[in-house]
Amino acid sequence: MPITYAVLYPREAEVNLDYFINVHIPLAERLCGKDVLLSWEVFTFPSDAPYCLQANVTWASAEAKAAAMSGENGKVLIDDVEKYAKARPFSMAREEVARSMSV
Repeated sequence: MPITYAVLYPREAEVNLDYFINVHIPLAERLCGKDVLLSWEVFTFPSDAPYCLQANVTWASAEAKAAAMSGENGKVLIDDVEKYAKARPFSMAREEVARSMSV
């Protein structure tokens, strides 16, 4: 069952948004595979919020994410964080239980 992780970067991370979207995300897609990393979306917050950026990353399953992030590929992705952020993000898994049908 697909699972989405909300990845939140604290304000002090000062995320380089261009690098995150144009380098880090494509790297994750390439290393993990699009059949494992299913989708992503990125949001920014107002300047007075405690977080500067949120990425919602949907994986094929929690097990698929764990497998993709183990070993060298996971290390490459984790090490890449310091290239675009001054602080590590906080992440948590969430499962959708309901959704409105209107857009």
